[in-house]
This record gives sequence, C-alpha cells and structure tokens, in this order.
Amino acid sequence: MLCKNCGTNSPDNTTKCLKCGANLLLPIKIFRPEPEKFSSTLRIVVTLLILLLSITCIAAFKLYFMPKHDAETDIDTTKQIAISAPDREDSALENIQESVKDKPDYRTMAQPQTVPNLHRGPLIGEGSQKKENYQKKAQESFEEQIEKRFQKKEGSHFTVKFEGGENSDIGHLISILLEEAYIKVGFDIGYYPEDRIEAVLYTLQQFTDITRAPGWAGAIYDGRIKIPIGGVTSRTSLLERVLFHEYTHALVHRLSKGRAPVWLNEGIAQYEEGAANENINQILVQIARSEKPIPLRPFEGSFMGYNNMQASVAYSVSLSATEYIINEFGISAVRRILGNLGEGKTIEEAVSSGLYISYEDLQSNWFMSLKKRRFAD
Repeated sequence: MLCKNCGTNSPDNTTKCLKCGANLLLPIKIFRPEPEKFSSTLRIVVTLLILLLSITCIAAFKLYFMPKHDAETDIDTTKQIAISAPDREDSALENIQESVKDKPDYRTMAQPQTVPNLHRGPLIGEGSQKKENYQKKAQESFEEQIEKRFQKKEGSHFTVKFEGGENSDIGHLISILLEEAYIKVGFDIGYYPEDRIEAVLYTLQQFTDITRAPGWAGAIYDGRIKIPIGGVTSRTSLLERVLFHEYTHALVHRLSKGRAPVWLNEGIAQYEEGAANENINQILVQIARSEKPIPLRPFEGSFMGYNNMQASVAYSVSLSATEYIINEFGISAVRRILGNLGEGKTIEEAVSSGLYISYEDLQSNWFMSLKKRRFAD
C-alpha cells in the first residue's frame, strides 16, 4: 500500500505508514457477484418437464385416438385353432377357410363328433366338476326318459335301440352293417372288442335335443353310437359310411382309453369309411399352397365348436395327416400310437415310440409331402 504523504510502500495489512506514521487509506473493494446458477438449473428443470409432458401427450394420443391393434395378429398361427370358441391361429388357415366357405358341406351324415371332453386338462376346479357332474346326470336322465319306450335288438357284438315296431327293419339293417364294420375295421386295425357296443337310433329332433351336435354332424359317438334315422329306409353307401365311421370311433376310444387327439381319431374314422371327394381335394390344394406349415396341434381338441367352414378344413387336415402315417409307416403304426396313448403316454411320446420320429417332424414331414403331391398334381 503506497503512502500518499511520503511515498513509502507499506504492506497491505497496515493502517499507518511505517516511515512517517501517516494514516493509510484502505483500498475500496468492488463487489462482483458470481454468476447466478439458479437460472441455469431452472432451464434444465423446465426442459425436462416439457419433454415429459410431450411423452405423456403422445402416449395418451396413441391410447385413446389411434385404432387398437388386435393382439391376435401377433400370435404365431401354429398355436391355436382348436376352435372351441372358435379360436384363430393362422392367416393361412383363414385364407383356406375363406376359399372353401361357399363349398357344399360333405358331412351331412358322414362326420360325427367324438367323445366329449377327451382332451380336457387333468385338473378341474371343484365348482366346474360339480357342474359337469350335474349336467351329465341331467343328460343321462333326459336320455333315459326318451329311450325307456325304445325296443332293443341284441346281436353278437352290438345292441341296437330304436323307437317303435315300424323301425325294426331299419334296426335289423343297422345291426348287419355294424357287424360288417366289426369285421372290416377290426381286420384293418387289428382289434376286435369283446364288449357289446350300443347303437341308438333317434328321430332327427331327438338327435338334436340329446346330442346338441352342430348342424354338420350327421351322427355322433360319445360312448354310444347315436344316429338320426329320419328318412332312412334301405341300405345306402352313405349309411354304410356313417356306421363304419362311428364304429371306428368306438375302437379308437377303446384302444387309446379316450386319449387320442381328435385329428387322429377323425382321420382314422374317415379312412375306414372311405371318405374322398372333390371338396377335400380342393381344401388340401389350398393348404399345400400355404407358405407356413399347417400344424396338427390346433386340431387335437374337440371340433364341436366348429362351423361348416372350419369343420371342412379340420376334417380334411385330419384325413390327410392320417393317410400320410398309413402310407409311410403302415396302418399298424396307427395301432401302435393308439396303444401308446392308452398306456398314458402323451401324443409326443406316442408318436416318437410308434413312428420313431418326433411329433414336430411328423407334422413338418406331412406338410412337405402334401405340398409335393398337390403341386405335382
């Protein structure tokens, strides 16, 4: 600090000149405030809030104003067409169904439904079980009331029940046809059941009231063969097909203990009835044109909920896949699969030990053979 009196330079922390003793003037400090940090922080906070608000607005717009995406379009088609609701799986299947929706229904009498609930899971809630038992008892009681006035015709392997003496001739005819099925189908599959199988002949209204079957089902096997006989007066090829088909279901049910997947059950029954027509071929051509393999898994469960269009596809797939097994491995392979299922094996295990290939390979090999055959045609 410089003394104005004598010009001597003294240290800054002194108040008097060390030489002359004059008072020294303290320097004036100019206050310069530090730059304000708050404004910068505020800008950051405001920016973040604006960004968050923008994201929220975009999300709200998509949620409430944009069309909702159907989750079904994201599901791989190979996992769902066991159409109990009916469920959907594949656009390929939908295209096939679309292409045949106007085709005539070939299952007027020939295609039955198999034993209900064979493919239900092993665990059922107590309430569902009670309801099912109640419905079963009510159904049995209803059938008993209708059938209590029926007559019986006892045969070697079948009991045929029918209403009224006027139906005795048709009852006798059906007994004969069933005995023929017993010999022919039994020879093919290599199995002749020892117990007597019951067949019940209903009027069309009785059949509808009792079975609640879809309109395309002309007969049904649910532990007994049930047939509407309205208008049946003589032996016809259609009647033979129906009875051979239904009797095959009875054999499949016994061999597999009711555990056969429906596609195999229906496929064997169609094979034994000799099912073949132009509508099946047209459907198989459409299936062969599909880019994605059509799976068999969706056809393992009940066909009961199918409409005409879906049933046409399902039955065609069932017959084609079963014929592939028979052509490639022999009909004895079908018997091995059914026996494996009857022993409690899964369909994967039954196929693997019966055909020595995996279930997945069976599906892919069948589909590839279908494509080659149909495109070759």
